[in-house]
Amino acid sequence: MADITVVTPNLDVNSFSHANMVAGLKTGEDITVGMPVYITSAGTIKKAISSQCTIANVPDFVGLAGTTTVSGCPMTIIGKGGRFNISTGLTPGALFYVSDTAGEISDAKVASADTPFAIAVTSTDIVVIK
Repeated sequence: MADITVVTPNLDVNSFSHANMVAGLKTGEDITVGMPVYITSAGTIKKAISSQCTIANVPDFVGLAGTTTVSGCPMTIIGKGGRFNISTGLTPGALFYVSDTAGEISDAKVASADTPFAIAVTSTDIVVIK
């Protein structure tokens, strides 16, 4: 189990119009494009972490950050259907999970209740599936 190495992430503009999105909320911390995120009870966007995503088996993962944004600024979250060029050397068909490091992506489950949120579709791209 390891976090994948994110290399200059970016959103595939062709998938953008077909993906689920949440817009208009402000970030509660600095967030980089492609990081897994969730919405806090205060209504801000923060980096997702495995331990919080499996509390009472209620997922707090909402999607991936659509842009790099500093704390307090609005950001769009890209959900199911969003495609990101995120890394190199990925195996098409491989599943990805929220890491135990906030905002990172893992290539394996961290906790037994973890469910995958993305799948590799090329050696460089993932698609959000949840």
